[in-house]
Amino acid sequence: MKEDKILILGSDVRHIVCSARRAGYNVISIDFFDDVDTLECDKDHITIREDEDLKEELKRIEFDHLVIGSHFENFDLPRSVRNKILGNSSEKMAEVGDKLKLAEILGELGYRHPEIYDDRIKFPAVMKPIRGGGGIKNRLILSEKDLPEDHDGFFFQKYIKGRSTSVSSVSDGENAISLTANEQLIGEKFLNSPNDFAYCGNIVPYIGKKAGEMKKITSQIASDLNLRGFNGVDFIVKKDDVFVIEVNPRLCGSLDPIELSTGLNVFDAHIKSIFGELPGEPEIKNFSGKAIIFAKRDVEVKKIITEEGFVDIPPIGKRILGGKPITTILATGASREIVLNKIGEIYKRALPKYL
Repeated sequence: MKEDKILILGSDVRHIVCSARRAGYNVISIDFFDDVDTLECDKDHITIREDEDLKEELKRIEFDHLVIGSHFENFDLPRSVRNKILGNSSEKMAEVGDKLKLAEILGELGYRHPEIYDDRIKFPAVMKPIRGGGGIKNRLILSEKDLPEDHDGFFFQKYIKGRSTSVSSVSDGENAISLTANEQLIGEKFLNSPNDFAYCGNIVPYIGKKAGEMKKITSQIASDLNLRGFNGVDFIVKKDDVFVIEVNPRLCGSLDPIELSTGLNVFDAHIKSIFGELPGEPEIKNFSGKAIIFAKRDVEVKKIITEEGFVDIPPIGKRILGGKPITTILATGASREIVLNKIGEIYKRALPKYL
């Protein structure tokens, strides 16, 4: 398998590509970014500007297998390409990625999930796209006057205020191992989040009293849905209640802090689990964090970022629009507070020099 050529496809694939390289896999990659460190891990990396560009690239390049990251789990891939996926099938990703269909499935299986409003909306509510992750398009609707005129492709769900968390797992289609419970950084103002629901990173591990319960739920969901490879389940924890929010049937952004906290190579675990080789639950060695920094306004990159702790490093001269991600900071420490303080210190001290 390591000698076969694996195409990694996603909106941003640096974390997946570099994990694969560290494990000795032969990979090429396609995403929307031309980050310096992605090119260091894959000198043949292809940057596309829009979804339609992908179709031409898939005709041009040769590869044996395909691994899907964010965004493209909902893409209509050619049948010849779908047959090469290492992980959940296109059909399974489509089923799980449809949030309305997923809510129906979770309800039938008995999992606690926020109410979906079909007709009469109870406020406050969250308006979400039926497909797509990352939270960028989610909106909090407080009253009738906040409702947009056009909400085709969106649905409304009960708003539950609590701690945003997730659990990452690997599974073989029948059995699953939950790797880590993770705190999610959502809508963080100190990272210039473009809205209240945007995914801004993770802190690993999440050590709340519901962490063990969430891990059990995640392993059971992976088995119930016959998921394969790496998958993430998002939760809201409100006091003593745990709500399943979404299932991400592909490699997720939590990969970075999982590897930093456990030493496990996530890409290798993903591949091996598909073929029935599941790891044991990894030991947590420290806390780690991943923080995505968004642009407050339009900026231009003046120098290559060389400070320790930065990844997803943009090239010189790149213009980044307000509300879009600039770069990412990774940090480790003996506690959650130390990790967050490190991230804040690195951001304030180092980043302004490069923009």
